[in-house]
Amino acid sequence: MDGFLLVDKPEGVLSSHVINHYRKVLKTKLGHAGTLDPFASGLLVILVGNGTKLSSLVQGMEKEYHGVARFGIVTDTYDPTGRIISEEEKPDLDLKQIKVAMKKFVGEIEQIPPTFSAVKVAGERSYRLARKGVMVKKRPRKVRVYRLETIEFRPPDLHFRAVVGKGCYIRSLIHDLGQMLGHGATLWSLRRVRIGSFSVTDAIALGDPPTLYSLDEILQTLPQMRMSAEIIDSLIQGKSVEVVGRKDGLYFVTDGMRKILGMVKSDLLRTKRVIVQ
Repeated sequence: MDGFLLVDKPEGVLSSHVINHYRKVLKTKLGHAGTLDPFASGLLVILVGNGTKLSSLVQGMEKEYHGVARFGIVTDTYDPTGRIISEEEKPDLDLKQIKVAMKKFVGEIEQIPPTFSAVKVAGERSYRLARKGVMVKKRPRKVRVYRLETIEFRPPDLHFRAVVGKGCYIRSLIHDLGQMLGHGATLWSLRRVRIGSFSVTDAIALGDPPTLYSLDEILQTLPQMRMSAEIIDSLIQGKSVEVVGRKDGLYFVTDGMRKILGMVKSDLLRTKRVIVQ
């Protein structure tokens, strides 16, 4: 059984709980393509069987979120589950100021992940160190923000839309926006509505019977090469194949039955991952 599920995770539920639920239902290997914090809701892509081999591909897709930023409050987790470390009763902000500041976060930016995050520091998850009272200095990472827009401003809450690339923490994005404006901000609610071309409107609710989608719907987001069975044999055996005129990058390579993630570099095609053999 190979494919993937689209599930709408409710607030207050661990992503691992959703995966474990469908693992028991389907009785096969499952994996995620990017989790959500417990307080957040929205789209989870759950990979089934050989679909787990596509985790990095799905995680690399752009993601769209709708959320609420609350100005004047800063918590140690950058979200409503944390301890409040500063609070301002009526932050003096207007929408024009906020929009000007938001524009500065669009593009490739450097971002420091939250202290309470799954980022590993010296081999241990940052949130585990934080719970022990061990504060570590984390290096900024380059992330991409494609869009950061206001939906509605009802002080002190800003309803916003964000479209981001891999590894971008919306919690840090809102925290840093608050710091730039000089009033502090916390991500108060978050909902993921899209991953790549997959929408939460097509997702099932937790507990609903699973709807299994074909892996081809993920693989076909890549340029495709149709190859003979002999060439596929060579690729699976680890050999390189010359493909003149193809742009460097990832490809979906198939003979109609077997499916491979291929990488082209300097007119040579190599296997990056055998998906279905």
